[in-house]
Amino acid sequence: MGKSKDNSAKRKNDPSEKVEELIKVLREGKFELRVKAAKNLGEIGDPRAIDPLVKTMKEVEENLELVGGFDDDLERFLNSLRWALSHIRGPKAIAPLIKVFKTTDGNIQVAASDALARIGKPAVEPLIKLLNHKEFYVRWQAVRALQNIGDKRAFEPLLKALNDENGEVRWKAAETLGKMRDKKAADHLIKALEDEDERVRMNAMMALFEIGDTRAVEPLIRMVKGELVSPLWHDGYFHHEAIEALGKMRAKKAVEPLIQALDDSETNVRTRAAEALGMIKDPRAVEPLIEHLSKWPEGSDAAWALGEIGDERAVEHLTQALKDDSAPVRRQSAEALDKLGGKPGDDTEKVHYLFAKKQWDELVRFGKLAVEPLIKALKDRDDKVVEKAAWALGEIGDERAVGPLRQTCKRSPMNIKTAARVALEKIEKKKN
Repeated sequence: MGKSKDNSAKRKNDPSEKVEELIKVLREGKFELRVKAAKNLGEIGDPRAIDPLVKTMKEVEENLELVGGFDDDLERFLNSLRWALSHIRGPKAIAPLIKVFKTTDGNIQVAASDALARIGKPAVEPLIKLLNHKEFYVRWQAVRALQNIGDKRAFEPLLKALNDENGEVRWKAAETLGKMRDKKAADHLIKALEDEDERVRMNAMMALFEIGDTRAVEPLIRMVKGELVSPLWHDGYFHHEAIEALGKMRAKKAVEPLIQALDDSETNVRTRAAEALGMIKDPRAVEPLIEHLSKWPEGSDAAWALGEIGDERAVEHLTQALKDDSAPVRRQSAEALDKLGGKPGDDTEKVHYLFAKKQWDELVRFGKLAVEPLIKALKDRDDKVVEKAAWALGEIGDERAVGPLRQTCKRSPMNIKTAARVALEKIEKKKN
């Protein structure tokens, strides 16, 4: 009798015992209860919820279409359903999820793909079989799920997928092979660099980089030069990634093209080119990087790169850059000087160095010599810098700071106003 009561209590507290009740609420309950039921079904992860979740998703999607796709509540419900379906788990869920995978598309298929990826290794073989499915979007989602799982059993099938009739599937396969980082894929990816589909070529190139194959260098350089792809891609994701990849590969062959990229019209290209040159550490980049120290926004990246290269020719220019209007340029220049062993010469240079390093206590010790840089700092974009500069001016007590501090009192936020007022009070006390 006691055992029977215990078992009954256990069943009552077992979340899986609530599945049928939650499914009923999902189908027939009031709106907010249905949203909550979807979330609870996802948390439980029982495969019995798959069909009800799919049916409800279809209904919600149809209702969204009827209202032109704009309804916050329906979107919220759809997101809950999508999340719930993607969290169904356990080996028993594989077969029904595969069925959903093959017979749907869009949100439902993506959620099923995510669920299979979370199930992991037990789902690998069924997913591999889907690589031969007649519909390309099924094959694409299968590759996506296999990428998320990362099981080596998928390697050979993915090599075959590089020759899929559909370009979408081929580029996803190339991307996935790169993430697997198996050097045996290199020759296949080299061949894919000649693919008629631009996205396949791009992902094959990046996959070779991920694998660490030096044969990626030449196509990456061509990418930086804008020769490998149409203008549509030149300033986009792959262009930026190619620059970063060449830096990480320490590709000496890329130095000249990267120097040219410092003058690109796009800001992200210039900053990444400076970073890449810093990674490669070739002395040929020193003079071009010096020229870009005063330019926005790549100046701070140029300073960092000069510190990484470690060439003494940069010391004088980095010392000058300590006076730059840009806080990131000042900071990176100071750090680069530290790496190069460059020491500030006179007290004026020391003040600018300390200011760049934000060593406020040390600045105060230099007294009147530090006043002008600190007054300039009251206009800095960084509120913390303004606050600290006001504090330092108050500690020094020089009357030249009174006017600028009064102007600072008119600024918000409150911590800056307070810092400026306190500084003015200290200057007034020292005057008296």
